[in-house]
Amino acid sequence: MLINKAEANKMVDMELKFIKPMESIANTRFDIKKAENGNKVTWTMSGDSKGIINKWFCLFMDKMIGKDFEDGLKSLKEKSEKEI
Repeated sequence: MLINKAEANKMVDMELKFIKPMESIANTRFDIKKAENGNKVTWTMSGDSKGIINKWFCLFMDKMIGKDFEDGLKSLKEKSEKEI
C-alpha cells in the first residue's frame, strides 16, 4: 500500500498492489464528509480491467471482498469513536 495523498478530515488516496490471486494495482480512496452526528466515510476502489479474466473477476468482486469493505468500515467507525 502506498499513500499518495492525504488531507486531514477530507480524504486519503492510496495505491494498493495485489499479488494474489492475480497481480494488479487498485486505486483506493477514503472520502470523508461532515454528517449529522459525525462524519460519513465513502470507501472506493478502482483499477484497470484489461483482459477477459480481469473483466470476469470484476463481476464477482463485490461477493469476494464486499464483506471486507464492511468489516473495514466498521473497524474504522469503532476506532474513530473510541475515547482516548
